Amino acid sequence: AGDGPGRSELESLAASLGLEKTVYFLGFVRNIPAILAMFDIYVTSSLWEGLSISVMEAMASAKPIVATSIGPNAELIEHEVTGLLVPPMSPEGLSRAIERFLREPDLAGTCAAGARKRVLEDYTLERMFRETLELYHQFLPDKQKH
Repeated sequence: AGDGPGRSELESLAASLGLEKTVYFLGFVRNIPAILAMFDIYVTSSLWEGLSISVMEAMASAKPIVATSIGPNAELIEHEVTGLLVPPMSPEGLSRAIERFLREPDLAGTCAAGARKRVLEDYTLERMFRETLELYHQFLPDKQKH
């Protein structure tokens, strides 16, 4: 789901590998919860990005998550507690982590539940507003802070 400049290249790659009947390119999707409900495991192989909304959506949907250990993902995912982290640019690491969740459904369930709990407790709208306000207050002159 999603779109971007690399889509046609990825579609060509899928076709060249004979995967055009099993890999779907959905483009922009509005109903993310419905898409996530179809997943057994959420996997992201990002090499760079900011704090990932898609990872947080997967956490909120209580999906077992396999993610590359780039900084923002490691901020969200605690290895073997809320998901599995693998080194970036490691297809082998990704496949081993996916296989591990398939072989260890209890671990997958524990990580999925832990991820949901973490995102609902730590990434709330109230927290975002409070921390943003606190940040702005640091830069206000003392007489304007009250």
